[in-house]
Amino acid sequence: MALAKNQVRFIQTQLNARGLDAGTADGDLGPRTHRALSRVGELVETWPKKRKAVGFIQLLATENNIEAGPLDGYWGPQP
Repeated sequence: MALAKNQVRFIQTQLNARGLDAGTADGDLGPRTHRALSRVGELVETWPKKRKAVGFIQLLATENNIEAGPLDGYWGPQP
């Protein structure tokens, strides 16, 4: 499942708010956004960019007391 542009814009906005320089919130999960995601210490460095993006959303949810399950970078419950 691909990330929607509005999801990526949200991620970029949140990364920029943390001072991680994701660039313009354009909805493109490009190299600059990927570099910013790589600076988030809670995410596994070897994860691909989409998995880091999903993991970042999970991290944001957890930080805001929203139950998101384990920080694994996957949408939804896993078997």
